[in-house]
Amino acid sequence: MAKKELLSGNVAMAEAAIRAGCNFFASYPITPQTTLLEYMSTRMYEVDREFIQAESEIGAINMVMGASAAGGRAMTATAGMAVSLMMETLSNLVAGKFPSVVINIQRTGAGAGGIKSSQTDYHYATKSMGHGGLHAYVLSPGDVQEAADLVYDAFAFAEKYSCLVYILTDAMVAQVMEPVELPPMLEGLQVREGAAQGNTTGVAKRINTINRMDLRNLQGYREFEAMYETWKEKEVRYEEYCMEDAEVVLVACGMSARIARGAIDNLRSEGIKVGLFRPITLYPFPTAQIRNFAERGVKAVLTAEVAIPMQMVDDVDAALMGKLPSHRLDCCWTNVFTTEDIEAKLREIAKEV
Repeated sequence: MAKKELLSGNVAMAEAAIRAGCNFFASYPITPQTTLLEYMSTRMYEVDREFIQAESEIGAINMVMGASAAGGRAMTATAGMAVSLMMETLSNLVAGKFPSVVINIQRTGAGAGGIKSSQTDYHYATKSMGHGGLHAYVLSPGDVQEAADLVYDAFAFAEKYSCLVYILTDAMVAQVMEPVELPPMLEGLQVREGAAQGNTTGVAKRINTINRMDLRNLQGYREFEAMYETWKEKEVRYEEYCMEDAEVVLVACGMSARIARGAIDNLRSEGIKVGLFRPITLYPFPTAQIRNFAERGVKAVLTAEVAIPMQMVDDVDAALMGKLPSHRLDCCWTNVFTTEDIEAKLREIAKEV
Protein backbone atom coordinates (compact mmCIF):
# COMPACT_ATOMS: atom_id res chain seq x y z
CA MET A 1 0.00 0.00 0.00
CA ALA A 2 1.43 3.35 -1.07
CA LYS A 3 2.09 5.84 1.68
CA LYS A 4 -0.04 8.95 1.89
CA GLU A 5 1.42 12.41 1.47
CA LEU A 6 0.02 15.74 2.66
CA LEU A 7 -0.50 17.72 -0.55
CA SER A 8 -2.54 20.61 -1.85
CA GLY A 9 -5.02 19.91 -4.62
CA ASN A 10 -2.88 21.81 -7.13
CA VAL A 11 0.24 19.80 -6.36
CA ALA A 12 -1.66 16.51 -6.26
CA MET A 13 -3.21 17.16 -9.68
CA ALA A 14 0.15 18.17 -11.15
CA GLU A 15 1.96 15.10 -9.83
CA ALA A 16 -0.90 12.82 -10.92
CA ALA A 17 -0.64 14.21 -14.45
CA ILE A 18 3.08 13.47 -14.55
CA ARG A 19 2.51 9.94 -13.27
CA ALA A 20 -0.16 9.44 -15.95
CA GLY A 21 2.40 10.21 -18.64
CA CYS A 22 1.82 13.91 -19.28
CA ASN A 23 4.86 14.85 -21.37
CA PHE A 24 3.90 18.39 -22.35
CA PHE A 25 2.58 21.16 -20.12
CA ALA A 26 2.12 24.78 -21.16
CA SER A 27 0.45 27.39 -19.00
CA TYR A 28 0.43 30.99 -17.84
CA PRO A 29 0.22 32.11 -14.18
CA ILE A 30 -3.17 33.08 -12.78
CA THR A 31 -4.56 32.80 -9.25
CA PRO A 32 -5.65 30.29 -7.94
CA GLN A 33 -3.86 28.03 -10.43
CA THR A 34 -0.31 29.39 -10.18
CA THR A 35 1.01 26.91 -7.62
CA LEU A 36 0.18 24.08 -10.05
CA LEU A 37 2.27 25.78 -12.72
CA GLU A 38 5.10 26.40 -10.24
CA TYR A 39 5.23 22.72 -9.32
CA MET A 40 5.28 21.65 -12.96
CA SER A 41 8.05 24.15 -13.75
CA THR A 42 10.54 22.09 -11.78
CA ARG A 43 9.02 18.62 -11.68
CA MET A 44 8.64 18.25 -15.45
CA TYR A 45 12.36 18.81 -15.96
CA GLU A 46 13.17 16.24 -13.27
CA VAL A 47 11.40 13.59 -15.33
CA ASP A 48 12.69 14.89 -18.69
CA ARG A 49 9.34 16.22 -19.92
CA GLU A 50 8.51 19.47 -21.71
CA PHE A 51 7.38 22.50 -19.69
CA ILE A 52 6.68 25.93 -21.18
CA GLN A 53 5.51 29.03 -19.38
CA ALA A 54 3.68 30.58 -22.30
CA GLU A 55 3.48 34.28 -23.06
CA SER A 56 -0.29 34.14 -22.60
CA GLU A 57 -3.18 31.74 -22.11
CA ILE A 58 -3.85 31.91 -25.85
CA GLY A 59 -0.31 30.75 -26.49
CA ALA A 60 -0.59 27.99 -23.89
CA ILE A 61 -3.73 26.36 -25.30
CA ASN A 62 -2.41 26.54 -28.86
CA MET A 63 0.79 24.84 -27.72
CA VAL A 64 -1.30 22.11 -26.11
CA MET A 65 -3.18 21.56 -29.36
CA GLY A 66 0.07 21.39 -31.31
CA ALA A 67 1.64 18.96 -28.86
CA SER A 68 -1.43 16.73 -29.00
CA ALA A 69 -1.40 16.87 -32.80
CA ALA A 70 2.15 15.50 -32.67
CA GLY A 71 1.10 12.63 -30.38
CA GLY A 72 1.95 14.11 -26.98
CA ARG A 73 0.07 13.71 -23.72
CA ALA A 74 -0.60 17.42 -23.31
CA MET A 75 -2.22 19.49 -20.57
CA THR A 76 -2.77 23.05 -19.41
CA ALA A 77 -4.28 24.59 -16.28
CA THR A 78 -5.92 27.96 -15.91
CA ALA A 79 -8.66 29.98 -14.23
CA GLY A 80 -11.16 32.79 -14.65
CA MET A 81 -10.96 35.13 -17.61
CA ALA A 82 -8.07 33.08 -19.01
CA VAL A 83 -10.59 30.43 -20.05
CA SER A 84 -12.34 33.07 -22.15
CA LEU A 85 -9.08 33.74 -23.98
CA MET A 86 -8.74 30.04 -24.78
CA MET A 87 -12.22 29.50 -26.15
CA GLU A 88 -11.52 29.71 -29.89
CA THR A 89 -8.76 27.13 -29.64
CA LEU A 90 -10.81 24.92 -27.30
CA SER A 91 -13.49 24.80 -29.99
CA ASN A 92 -10.89 23.81 -32.60
CA LEU A 93 -9.35 21.33 -30.19
CA VAL A 94 -12.58 19.39 -29.58
CA ALA A 95 -13.59 19.63 -33.25
CA GLY A 96 -10.20 18.30 -34.30
CA LYS A 97 -10.42 15.40 -31.83
CA PHE A 98 -7.07 16.19 -30.23
CA PRO A 99 -6.75 14.22 -26.97
CA SER A 100 -5.83 16.65 -24.20
CA VAL A 101 -6.53 17.68 -20.60
CA VAL A 102 -7.51 21.13 -19.30
CA ILE A 103 -7.87 22.03 -15.62
CA ASN A 104 -10.02 25.06 -14.79
CA ILE A 105 -9.75 26.17 -11.16
CA GLN A 106 -12.75 28.46 -10.97
CA ARG A 107 -12.50 31.95 -9.55
CA THR A 108 -15.26 34.43 -8.94
CA GLY A 109 -17.71 36.05 -11.24
CA ALA A 110 -17.75 37.59 -14.70
CA GLY A 111 -15.28 39.94 -16.34
CA ALA A 112 -12.13 40.37 -14.28
CA GLY A 113 -13.96 38.78 -11.33
CA GLY A 114 -11.99 38.02 -8.19
CA ILE A 115 -9.66 35.36 -6.85
CA LYS A 116 -11.96 33.70 -4.30
CA SER A 117 -13.38 30.23 -4.80
CA SER A 118 -16.66 29.84 -6.65
CA GLN A 119 -18.65 27.63 -9.02
CA THR A 120 -19.54 30.18 -11.66
CA ASP A 121 -18.09 28.50 -14.79
CA TYR A 122 -20.55 25.60 -14.89
CA HIS A 123 -22.50 26.73 -17.97
CA TYR A 124 -19.30 27.75 -19.72
CA ALA A 125 -17.84 24.28 -19.28
CA THR A 126 -20.89 22.12 -19.91
CA LYS A 127 -23.06 23.74 -22.58
CA SER A 128 -20.56 24.16 -25.43
CA MET A 129 -16.78 24.03 -25.45
CA GLY A 130 -16.35 27.28 -27.32
CA HIS A 131 -18.43 28.07 -30.40
CA GLY A 132 -20.03 25.30 -32.41
CA GLY A 133 -21.87 23.25 -29.80
CA LEU A 134 -19.35 20.44 -29.24
CA HIS A 135 -18.45 19.16 -25.79
CA ALA A 136 -15.62 18.11 -23.53
CA TYR A 137 -15.95 15.36 -20.94
CA VAL A 138 -16.29 17.49 -17.79
CA LEU A 139 -15.37 16.23 -14.32
CA SER A 140 -15.86 17.78 -10.87
CA PRO A 141 -13.62 16.43 -8.07
CA GLY A 142 -14.91 16.51 -4.51
CA ASP A 143 -11.60 16.38 -2.63
CA VAL A 144 -7.84 16.30 -3.19
CA GLN A 145 -7.65 12.52 -3.52
CA GLU A 146 -10.37 12.45 -6.14
CA ALA A 147 -8.79 15.40 -7.97
CA ALA A 148 -5.56 13.43 -8.32
CA ASP A 149 -7.40 10.28 -9.38
CA LEU A 150 -9.50 12.06 -12.01
CA VAL A 151 -6.49 13.81 -13.56
CA TYR A 152 -4.57 10.51 -13.57
CA ASP A 153 -7.38 8.77 -15.48
CA ALA A 154 -8.06 11.74 -17.77
CA PHE A 155 -5.24 11.09 -20.23
CA ALA A 156 -6.28 7.52 -20.99
CA PHE A 157 -9.90 8.63 -21.36
CA ALA A 158 -8.88 11.44 -23.73
CA GLU A 159 -6.98 9.00 -25.92
CA LYS A 160 -9.74 6.39 -25.80
CA TYR A 161 -12.31 8.83 -27.20
CA SER A 162 -10.00 11.34 -28.95
CA CYS A 163 -11.50 14.11 -26.88
CA LEU A 164 -10.81 16.87 -24.40
CA VAL A 165 -11.15 16.02 -20.71
CA TYR A 166 -11.96 19.14 -18.71
CA ILE A 167 -11.43 19.14 -14.95
CA LEU A 168 -13.72 21.82 -13.49
CA THR A 169 -12.71 22.42 -9.90
CA ASP A 170 -12.48 25.33 -7.47
CA ALA A 171 -9.95 27.06 -5.25
CA MET A 172 -11.14 25.21 -2.15
CA VAL A 173 -10.29 21.81 -3.64
CA ALA A 174 -7.18 23.16 -5.38
CA GLN A 175 -5.59 24.81 -2.37
CA VAL A 176 -6.68 22.81 0.66
CA MET A 177 -4.08 20.28 1.91
CA GLU A 178 -5.18 16.69 2.55
CA PRO A 179 -3.58 13.23 2.78
CA VAL A 180 -3.30 11.74 -0.71
CA GLU A 181 -2.25 8.32 -1.96
CA LEU A 182 -0.64 9.09 -5.29
CA PRO A 183 -1.08 6.66 -8.20
CA PRO A 184 1.92 4.78 -9.62
CA MET A 185 4.17 6.18 -12.34
CA LEU A 186 3.07 4.69 -15.64
CA GLU A 187 5.95 3.08 -17.51
CA GLY A 188 6.32 1.93 -21.11
CA LEU A 189 3.44 3.99 -22.49
CA GLN A 190 2.87 3.45 -26.17
CA VAL A 191 3.40 6.65 -28.13
CA ARG A 192 0.14 7.72 -29.72
CA GLU A 193 0.23 8.37 -33.43
CA GLY A 194 -0.25 12.08 -33.95
CA ALA A 195 -3.10 13.73 -35.81
CA ALA A 196 -0.60 15.42 -38.13
CA GLN A 197 2.91 14.01 -38.69
CA GLY A 198 5.67 14.90 -41.11
CA ASN A 199 7.35 12.65 -43.65
CA THR A 200 10.34 11.97 -41.35
CA THR A 201 8.21 9.38 -39.52
CA GLY A 202 7.44 7.45 -42.67
CA VAL A 203 3.75 8.20 -42.13
CA ALA A 204 1.89 10.18 -44.76
CA LYS A 205 1.01 13.66 -43.56
CA ARG A 206 -2.62 14.06 -42.63
CA ILE A 207 -4.64 17.26 -42.33
CA ASN A 208 -7.64 17.40 -40.03
CA THR A 209 -10.65 18.83 -41.86
CA ILE A 210 -13.43 18.52 -39.27
CA ASN A 211 -13.42 22.30 -38.78
CA ARG A 212 -14.53 22.95 -42.35
CA MET A 213 -18.19 23.76 -41.78
CA ASP A 214 -19.75 22.26 -44.89
CA LEU A 215 -21.91 19.27 -45.79
CA ARG A 216 -18.90 17.03 -46.38
CA ASN A 217 -18.48 16.92 -42.60
CA LEU A 218 -22.06 15.97 -41.74
CA GLN A 219 -21.06 12.42 -40.89
CA GLY A 220 -18.24 13.73 -38.70
CA TYR A 221 -20.69 15.69 -36.58
CA ARG A 222 -23.00 12.69 -36.37
CA GLU A 223 -20.03 10.84 -34.90
CA PHE A 224 -19.77 13.45 -32.16
CA GLU A 225 -23.46 12.90 -31.37
CA ALA A 226 -22.87 9.16 -31.14
CA MET A 227 -19.88 9.65 -28.85
CA TYR A 228 -21.90 11.84 -26.49
CA GLU A 229 -24.64 9.19 -26.36
CA THR A 230 -22.00 6.59 -25.49
CA TRP A 231 -20.79 8.80 -22.65
CA LYS A 232 -24.36 9.12 -21.35
CA GLU A 233 -24.78 5.34 -21.41
CA LYS A 234 -21.38 4.25 -20.10
CA GLU A 235 -19.35 7.13 -18.64
CA VAL A 236 -21.65 8.98 -16.21
CA ARG A 237 -20.15 9.23 -12.74
CA TYR A 238 -21.71 10.31 -9.45
CA GLU A 239 -21.59 9.67 -5.69
CA GLU A 240 -24.52 8.91 -3.40
CA TYR A 241 -24.26 9.51 0.35
CA CYS A 242 -27.01 8.38 2.76
CA MET A 243 -29.38 7.96 -0.17
CA GLU A 244 -30.87 4.55 0.72
CA ASP A 245 -34.06 5.94 2.31
CA ALA A 246 -33.62 9.68 1.73
CA GLU A 247 -36.77 11.78 1.49
CA VAL A 248 -34.96 15.08 0.96
CA VAL A 249 -31.92 15.03 -1.32
CA LEU A 250 -29.26 17.69 -1.62
CA VAL A 251 -27.62 17.91 -5.06
CA ALA A 252 -24.21 19.58 -4.93
CA CYS A 253 -20.75 19.20 -6.42
CA GLY A 254 -17.22 20.33 -5.62
CA MET A 255 -16.84 22.73 -2.70
CA SER A 256 -20.60 22.83 -2.05
CA ALA A 257 -20.70 19.07 -1.53
CA ARG A 258 -17.70 19.26 0.81
CA ILE A 259 -19.48 21.80 2.99
CA ALA A 260 -22.79 19.91 2.86
CA ARG A 261 -21.61 16.50 4.02
CA GLY A 262 -21.51 17.59 7.66
CA ALA A 263 -25.10 18.82 7.41
CA ILE A 264 -26.21 15.39 6.18
CA ASP A 265 -24.43 13.71 9.09
CA ASN A 266 -25.96 16.07 11.66
CA LEU A 267 -29.52 15.63 10.41
CA ARG A 268 -29.14 11.86 10.04
CA SER A 269 -28.09 11.68 13.70
CA GLU A 270 -31.52 13.16 14.52
CA GLY A 271 -33.33 10.61 12.36
CA ILE A 272 -34.13 13.08 9.54
CA LYS A 273 -33.97 11.24 6.23
CA VAL A 274 -31.71 13.39 4.08
CA GLY A 275 -29.12 12.37 1.50
CA LEU A 276 -26.45 13.83 -0.75
CA PHE A 277 -26.22 13.25 -4.50
CA ARG A 278 -22.95 14.53 -5.96
CA PRO A 279 -22.49 14.69 -9.75
CA ILE A 280 -18.89 13.88 -10.70
CA THR A 281 -19.43 14.11 -14.44
CA LEU A 282 -20.95 17.50 -15.18
CA TYR A 283 -21.03 16.62 -18.86
CA PRO A 284 -22.58 14.19 -19.36
CA PHE A 285 -24.83 15.10 -16.43
CA PRO A 286 -26.38 12.25 -14.38
CA THR A 287 -29.84 13.13 -15.68
CA ALA A 288 -31.32 9.64 -15.59
CA GLN A 289 -30.27 9.08 -11.98
CA ILE A 290 -31.87 12.34 -10.80
CA ARG A 291 -35.00 11.70 -12.88
CA ASN A 292 -35.43 8.45 -10.92
CA PHE A 293 -35.53 10.19 -7.51
CA ALA A 294 -39.33 10.14 -7.25
CA GLU A 295 -39.47 6.40 -7.92
CA ARG A 296 -36.96 5.92 -5.08
CA GLY A 297 -39.18 7.68 -2.56
CA VAL A 298 -37.56 11.12 -2.62
CA LYS A 299 -40.06 13.87 -1.82
CA ALA A 300 -38.05 17.07 -2.38
CA VAL A 301 -34.71 18.23 -3.80
CA LEU A 302 -32.37 21.04 -2.76
CA THR A 303 -29.58 22.24 -5.05
CA ALA A 304 -26.72 24.20 -3.45
CA GLU A 305 -24.14 26.20 -5.41
CA VAL A 306 -21.55 28.88 -4.76
CA ALA A 307 -22.88 30.84 -7.73
CA ILE A 308 -25.18 33.79 -8.32
CA PRO A 309 -27.13 33.22 -10.48
CA MET A 310 -27.17 29.47 -9.93
CA GLN A 311 -26.29 27.33 -12.95
CA MET A 312 -26.20 23.59 -12.24
CA VAL A 313 -29.75 23.85 -10.91
CA ASP A 314 -30.93 24.25 -14.51
CA ASP A 315 -29.77 20.70 -15.27
CA VAL A 316 -31.23 19.42 -12.00
CA ASP A 317 -34.62 20.94 -12.82
CA ALA A 318 -34.51 19.60 -16.37
CA ALA A 319 -33.82 16.12 -14.99
CA LEU A 320 -36.65 16.34 -12.45
CA MET A 321 -39.18 17.34 -15.13
CA GLY A 322 -41.40 18.87 -12.46
CA LYS A 323 -41.88 15.54 -10.66
CA LEU A 324 -40.58 16.88 -7.32
CA PRO A 325 -40.37 20.23 -5.54
CA SER A 326 -37.03 21.84 -6.39
CA HIS A 327 -35.47 24.21 -3.84
CA ARG A 328 -32.39 26.40 -4.22
CA LEU A 329 -29.61 27.60 -1.93
CA ASP A 330 -27.04 29.97 -3.38
CA CYS A 331 -24.34 32.12 -1.87
CA CYS A 332 -21.77 34.68 -2.84
CA TRP A 333 -18.08 33.77 -2.90
CA THR A 334 -17.41 36.57 -0.38
CA ASN A 335 -19.86 34.96 2.05
CA VAL A 336 -19.88 31.21 1.37
CA PHE A 337 -22.63 29.22 3.06
CA THR A 338 -21.68 27.06 6.03
CA THR A 339 -22.63 23.55 7.07
CA GLU A 340 -25.11 25.18 9.46
CA ASP A 341 -26.72 27.17 6.63
CA ILE A 342 -27.27 24.03 4.58
CA GLU A 343 -28.49 22.12 7.62
CA ALA A 344 -31.07 24.82 8.37
CA LYS A 345 -32.38 24.80 4.80
CA LEU A 346 -32.63 21.01 4.70
CA ARG A 347 -34.39 20.99 8.07
CA GLU A 348 -36.92 23.53 6.79
CA ILE A 349 -37.65 21.44 3.69
CA ALA A 350 -37.88 18.20 5.68
CA LYS A 351 -40.64 19.72 7.82
CA GLU A 352 -42.69 20.43 4.71
CA VAL A 353 -42.58 16.97 3.12
